[in-house]
Amino acid sequence: MKKVILAVAIASVCGAANAATIYKNDNGDYAKVYGGMEIGGTYALDKENHIHKNKGNAYIDDSFLTIGIKGQTGDFYAKFELDAERQNWTLDNQMRLVIDKAYVGYELPSKMGSLEVGRTDTAYDHVDAKGSFANELAFEVSEAGDQDNTIKYQNQFDSWKVAVSHSLEGFDGVMKDDGTPDAYSYITDSRYGAVTNGYVGYFGKSLTAFAGFETVEDRGEILSAHGIYKLDKLAFGAIMSKADFDNDSKDSLTTVLSASYKLTDKVKGYAVFSRKTLENNSAKDDQNIVVGAEYKPERNVKLVAEGAFGAEKASDVIYAKAYYWF
Repeated sequence: MKKVILAVAIASVCGAANAATIYKNDNGDYAKVYGGMEIGGTYALDKENHIHKNKGNAYIDDSFLTIGIKGQTGDFYAKFELDAERQNWTLDNQMRLVIDKAYVGYELPSKMGSLEVGRTDTAYDHVDAKGSFANELAFEVSEAGDQDNTIKYQNQFDSWKVAVSHSLEGFDGVMKDDGTPDAYSYITDSRYGAVTNGYVGYFGKSLTAFAGFETVEDRGEILSAHGIYKLDKLAFGAIMSKADFDNDSKDSLTTVLSASYKLTDKVKGYAVFSRKTLENNSAKDDQNIVVGAEYKPERNVKLVAEGAFGAEKASDVIYAKAYYWF
C-alpha cells in the first residue's frame, strides 16, 4: 500500500508548482521532474511468525525514494520513474533500484478518455486501497500493481469513473525447463500470466462507491466492492474483496471497516478493522485492529504513526513514517 499512498500524493500536487518544470511551451507542452520519499518503517513486537519469521522484537526499515520525469506534447504524454526501495521481505533488506514506470499515453479526442501503453500501474491498482484509512498495516486487496507490457484505458464522466487495463506476462521469476513458473523473484510487481483488471463507480465529494475486478491467467479472479462516506469531520469506509484462485486452498474473503475523524485541518485520527478468511484453510484466518494518526504540516509533507494489534497469525506491529513529495 505504501507505494500507492505516495503515488496518490505525488499525483495530487504534480500539476501545481511543487513539481520542477524544466521545459514549458506557450502551447501547453511541458516537461517536469517530480519525486518523493518515505523515511521510516515497522517495529514488530515480541511474537512468533512476524515478517522475518524469527522470535523477538525486530525493526524493519522500509524507507523508499521515487523520482521521475513526465512530459506532454500535444495530446501525447509520457512518464519515466525510478524507485529505490528496501527489500523488506529478505533478511539482508538491502536497497535496490527498479524502473517503476515507463509508458506513453494519448488523450483521446472529444474527452473520450486516455490510453497508456508500457510499464504502468494497472487500472485497479489506482483505487485498490480506497475504503481503508490505514496507511500500511490493515489487510488489503492483493491485486497486481505496476505491470510490464500494459495497455490501460481511463475516463471520467462528471463524478463517474471507469478504467480497465490488460497486461501481458511479466518478466519476474525463474522458469523451469518446461516453461512453467518455478520461483517469483520480486524484482518488480509484474506477475506470471496475463492480467486484466479495472473498476467502475461513483466518486463524489461525500460519497464514493465502486466495484473492482481482476483476472489473472492460471491464477484466478478477484471481485471487490469499495465505499467511502464523508460527513463533516467524520468519514467511514469499507472494502469487501473476494478472491477465487485456481488453488482452492487460497480462496479468501477480505473485509475492511474504517472510520476517521479530522481533529484539525492538519491532524486526523483513524481506526480500521480488517479480517481475512480462507475458505478451505481456516487455520490461517486472521484479523487485526489498526489505530493511527496523520499530521500534515504542509500540503506535501505527512507524518504518520499507526499500530496493528490483535492479529493471531502475525506480530503486533508499530509503523512510523515521514512522507515528502514534490
